[in-house]
Amino acid sequence: MTVRAKVSPEHADMAETVLQVMTEDGFGEDPAGGGYRLEKGIDRLRRETPMWWGFADATPHAVGDGYELVTPDFLADPPTRTDDLTPMLDIREKMQQVALDARVGEVPTRANERVLLTRGWEHASALVMVRDEPRPGDSGWFIQDPHLPRPEGEWATDDLVAVEAWTLLRDRPELVWAMSLPVGYLVATETGRMIEVVDETNVVVLRDVAL
Repeated sequence: MTVRAKVSPEHADMAETVLQVMTEDGFGEDPAGGGYRLEKGIDRLRRETPMWWGFADATPHAVGDGYELVTPDFLADPPTRTDDLTPMLDIREKMQQVALDARVGEVPTRANERVLLTRGWEHASALVMVRDEPRPGDSGWFIQDPHLPRPEGEWATDDLVAVEAWTLLRDRPELVWAMSLPVGYLVATETGRMIEVVDETNVVVLRDVAL
């Protein structure tokens, strides 16, 4: 049995790790009861179980005498699934690098998780993002135009819009690169770069990051 995946040379080592984790026995998510369970790699392949690798998933599909891994290509027009792992691993590398540079453990955001933004965010060059406690299906990220007046209490529902995280990749990728940071972190951004990353104790840990 073979498991095949396409990938660009610069991501070959990371792709090897994906293949190893996919095929070895280990703990996987339990879709029935929640949590995790011990499962055999071959069973995972036969069920064509998606494996989340940070932001996106890699899913085995039976092809001939083996399997090939496919993953979302969010930047394709329209978005599609591809047998080239390069888009997934490129996103993974950039998100991982932000957390490494900030010297903090990652709290991953998945592509299909909700992100809450102030309405009209797409017209603002400057955006500020802060993370609350994630919940199932919700990344915990709130993103706002800092030039909007803040309400005295909660934001009105009509002033907010919810999107899936992957939809931000095409126009504002720097927002996604920061989404590996944990609860309490604040990120000030401009189009194409992060101006500051501030930790939960209000200390600036990164400045002027372009990816």
